Amino acid sequence: VDTKLRERKGGGIGLIMQAGNSFGLCLAGNVLTRLVDHLEGPLPDLSLSLKSLESTYVEHHVLAMGGQVVEFVPVGVSAGTLFVPGKGNIDISGEHRVRLIKRLVDAHNSGPSTISSDDLRQGITDQSLANIFGQPLWDKLKADFIRSPKRPLWEIAI
Repeated sequence: VDTKLRERKGGGIGLIMQAGNSFGLCLAGNVLTRLVDHLEGPLPDLSLSLKSLESTYVEHHVLAMGGQVVEFVPVGVSAGTLFVPGKGNIDISGEHRVRLIKRLVDAHNSGPSTISSDDLRQGITDQSLANIFGQPLWDKLKADFIRSPKRPLWEIAI
């Protein structure tokens, strides 16, 4: 099963619900969970808790990715977490900040390629990147998650 699941292409991280008690949190590039852990309500009106399934997926999907995928996982409209292999993750909040991070991730995943400061800020006020993120967060991003190979270009730091 593991081999067959690893062979599938382009499906992204899946969620596998099992009837048994296999060990582990992941199977190939998928989150593994026991179905019984997500049932709620009395018999015979059992139902599947989507909130519980979502929580399990969010908690374990980075492990299923093997830590090898640059990804921004949104939480609501104006927050999320940036995952960068070998660098860890960082929480980002604020509509403009999220938009900038998504643009960097999209540029990386479509290339990887760099993106100019002007293209990053397109549709956002004429502030510097440091002002948009605030100096402490901007310093942390530059130290661990993004870099400028040459002025005024930016990219995910892999």
